Amino acid sequence: MKLLHPPIKLFVFLLIVLGALIRLWYFLEPFAYSVNITPDESVYGLQALHILKGDFSIFYWAQPYTGTFSAFLSASLFFFFGPSAWSLKAVPYLFSVGFLALTYLLARKVFKDESTPLLALAFAALGTPFWNNWASRAGTGYPEATMLGELMLILALGALYRASNWTLRPFFLIGFLAGLGFWIQPTIIYYLAPILLFFFLYDRRFFVKRYFLGVVGGFVLGDLPVIFINLTGNSSTAGSLFHFSIRGLKRAVAGLLTEGMPVILGIRTSFSHTDFFTPFALIITLFFFGSVVLVLTRRFGPLLNSLSEFKQHSRPIDLILALFFFTLLIFLLTERFNQFVIEPRYILALYSTIPLILAYSLRQLWKKSPWFFGLISVVFLANFGFGIIKAPPKTFVDGYKLDKALEALDRRGITMVNSDGALAHRLMFLTQEKIIASVREGGLMAARRGEYNQTVLDSPWEHKGYLFLKTNSDLNIMENEIRSFVPTYRREMLEDQFVFLYPVWP
Repeated sequence: MKLLHPPIKLFVFLLIVLGALIRLWYFLEPFAYSVNITPDESVYGLQALHILKGDFSIFYWAQPYTGTFSAFLSASLFFFFGPSAWSLKAVPYLFSVGFLALTYLLARKVFKDESTPLLALAFAALGTPFWNNWASRAGTGYPEATMLGELMLILALGALYRASNWTLRPFFLIGFLAGLGFWIQPTIIYYLAPILLFFFLYDRRFFVKRYFLGVVGGFVLGDLPVIFINLTGNSSTAGSLFHFSIRGLKRAVAGLLTEGMPVILGIRTSFSHTDFFTPFALIITLFFFGSVVLVLTRRFGPLLNSLSEFKQHSRPIDLILALFFFTLLIFLLTERFNQFVIEPRYILALYSTIPLILAYSLRQLWKKSPWFFGLISVVFLANFGFGIIKAPPKTFVDGYKLDKALEALDRRGITMVNSDGALAHRLMFLTQEKIIASVREGGLMAARRGEYNQTVLDSPWEHKGYLFLKTNSDLNIMENEIRSFVPTYRREMLEDQFVFLYPVWP
């Protein structure tokens, strides 16, 4: 039995709109009750503000990777619409919507029928709570890198399975997107590695041909900012990223299977060990890993027995499955990053594979049992509903706003603030640096831009105050410090969230 052939263009449009609206909800809804911008996003927003002033930077402050490509785009939005959290987060959001459109185009390259790409797009459009939240998280580079990665896959499949001979253009474009992606977010390597492997298997002399030089030339052009800063400064981007080790691999695999994949599959939220609804979680987990096994047995078994005739026997779905396993392998072997299993943002590239793998399996299921196909579809939809209920946008943001705190600082004439890592950069970004704040706890957030700390340290006491979350463990130290410098100070509680200490002068 064949699936019905609906008005395809209308369905594609509606699914993309649905996915865009779901992600827009996670983007905008928290503005009503939260500051809606993380400390890391605030740092990226500050970088965009500095770009507007001609103070350019290549990487996220205090690290030699995760580039400022999107900060330049946000700076352009700041120029036209003014600096805001909205303008900052709009950039990754637009890339995430573009990713949905590319998922459909990629599925059209992989599957020859009309219905299976729609199934893949439906999975991508609904997403998962974790994925939908990260779709508008600024400064991470994940939405941007995954969209570029899907463009690379589309170009690679077009080159691999075209009827005529190769041309140089797609190889140069793949290299350029990979280079640009490596500047934005080095996880683009997940996409590049299997693509290069497939080109090699397709033509064993690929690495000595001009097509590979096209990839290299494109990569160099796209990655020029990274290459420049590594050659002229002290940065060592690759050295800081790739610390491969097999130590703890067993523990990392167990963590990925029991903590990371449930989040990726949308059966629980990040930093949680509790499923949204355990019966659905079991069904979805079994169905997904069964789908992986199905593709493996149908494709990689026969393919491995005919590697010498790879060109004749390979299929587009093989590259998708290779990306799935390369992503897991590189992630697990990279000692630096496998600690992020329970919030698996480093493997968001899996979302370029999971919708297609699920769609492939559901297509086969429809052929054998339309009723079972319907049952599995209902389980996925119902689990999505549970996810919306148990992990709505507000669960991913802090439950406070800074309006009253900013009013208190302005009322007391405080422009230099000793604060903590949760608040300092937010205060600066939200006031466009009318307030300068230092991170008194030290650590990575304090190192993001050391000039801020020094500016606060050197400022006169009459304009200096302390603003901390009431849960901060250093409050007693800060109170003793202000007591030692000023004869009189006051302590205020703001909205039962913040402790505000400020000097009182005669």
